[in-house]
Amino acid sequence: MSTGRYEIEYRIIRSNGTIRWIPDREIPVFNENAELYRLVGIAEDITQRKTQSQQLAVLHRILRHNLRNDLTVVSGYAELIETIAGDEAKEYAKTIRATNDRLIDLAEKQRQIVTKLESSSRPSVVELSALLQRVKRTVVETFPTADITIRIESETKIGFRLR
Repeated sequence: MSTGRYEIEYRIIRSNGTIRWIPDREIPVFNENAELYRLVGIAEDITQRKTQSQQLAVLHRILRHNLRNDLTVVSGYAELIETIAGDEAKEYAKTIRATNDRLIDLAEKQRQIVTKLESSSRPSVVELSALLQRVKRTVVETFPTADITIRIESETKIGFRLR
């Protein structure tokens, strides 16, 4: 908290017993004398999003587990066919095993993609002045008579999450 900023996620239990998840962020605002002028805080209820994310993670694990188990069975039967069948059936069994291996690789790639997507919810940091200049350009394009002044004493970076 050396910058005076904080971000915390917590749960509350309402009087009816339901649990709600709240991320809470606070940012200090300083005046021209570098004195604390006010605190800007944001809190929101993310219970539904958190629940959906947890359910999706469980569903991914179950699907991957079931898929790998079923593909292992298919691979085992294809290997068995290769050992006891005639030449033509052995070729079919090799095709089955090769397709099976590709499906296992595909399931692993899907797991890696999900892991990457889940980690991409971490905050990105941007330079505040550049961001505000882009916002200013957009506003001036929409409202040409607008008089907008941006003054930042020092280089400030902010974090945000894409949703």
